Amino acid sequence: MQTETGNHPFHMTVIVVALLVAGGLLYQALSELVSDVSASAAVEASQQRAQLHEAASAGDITALRRLVAGGANVNEPAPFGERLRLGQTPLMVAAATGHVEAIDALLKLGASIEARDRRGKTALMWAGGWGGVDAVKDLIGAGASLDARSTDGWTALMLAAARGDLPSVQMLISAGANVDARNRWRQTALMLAAISGSAEKVSALLQAGALVNDQDTTGLTALSIAAAAGGPPESIQLLVEGGASVDLADEDGVTPMMKAAERGEPDVVRALLGAGASVSATDNRGRTSLDWALNRGSEEANAEVVRILRDAKN
Repeated sequence: MQTETGNHPFHMTVIVVALLVAGGLLYQALSELVSDVSASAAVEASQQRAQLHEAASAGDITALRRLVAGGANVNEPAPFGERLRLGQTPLMVAAATGHVEAIDALLKLGASIEARDRRGKTALMWAGGWGGVDAVKDLIGAGASLDARSTDGWTALMLAAARGDLPSVQMLISAGANVDARNRWRQTALMLAAISGSAEKVSALLQAGALVNDQDTTGLTALSIAAAAGGPPESIQLLVEGGASVDLADEDGVTPMMKAAERGEPDVVRALLGAGASVSATDNRGRTSLDWALNRGSEEANAEVVRILRDAKN
């Protein structure tokens, strides 16, 4: 008697298992293929991104157009930490390096003029602090927001005042940037210009009507900052002529004269004396400017300032 083996439960089980194994192997193969394709696509995208940022940094317009036409994202931010760009877009890179033609090309290719990096800076901020006046002018002409703020409240004018060039400061002022905007620490562009040591920037901001006696979160004014930074004396004179209060103290009662005395800057001390600064005023701990001058370690270490203050006191 023949047995109908084709319908035997055991054989059916073998067939099902075989099919499942084959299906599993096929699924694995397909998964690996998809994974390989995805990994390859990710590598290609990463390479495109790097090439796009390099082209922006070099001002290579031909490469920028070719890469975008090939699918590169014109607004792709650089990864955190890559060449310390902190999420800059290609437009920000071009702005920071001052490549005006690259800026124009990127804008035509669809770059966002108001995109932000991880610290909230825009292309105009990068231009103001690093790229130079031509980049600043170009972005302003393209409609960049003058008073956009970073996460710490910095504006393009503040960055230009702190570390950019004088023409960038002047360009932003003439375009209508807010000269009295304050950052997180309540610092204004005038204070930042005083830190930079540029009398020309101080002059430009004062001529634009910057508030000269504004105080930051610790009570420092532009004059206190200029004195603490060591001048130049021209900045001291400009600030005084602009209405700076020579004896306006910070939260610790420290005056501009005390700061100049401690730093040991004879010319700045003379400039403040010429403006009528007090040598007898005391801080919250009862110390005078002479005490601050002697605070440098010894009378000999700050001999000229000590002599000037003693002469002024007598």
